[in-house]
Amino acid sequence: MLEEALIDIFDSDSETFNDLEATQENLEEAYVEKLESEEIALLSRTKKLIFGSNKAYVAKRKRVK
Repeated sequence: MLEEALIDIFDSDSETFNDLEATQENLEEAYVEKLESEEIALLSRTKKLIFGSNKAYVAKRKRVK
């Protein structure tokens, strides 16, 4: 992400050409999005690890009278 942001700041065809503030904003937004997507993936893997598959099946117990 950082490499792309640095290239864009010096690329005259880029939206953020020669605009450090816009480059920083774009970089921060991309970083937040990356963190959020990684957090969602981590939560999903943790849920699968703790609870097993996506569906839980409950065994029926017969009542003895």
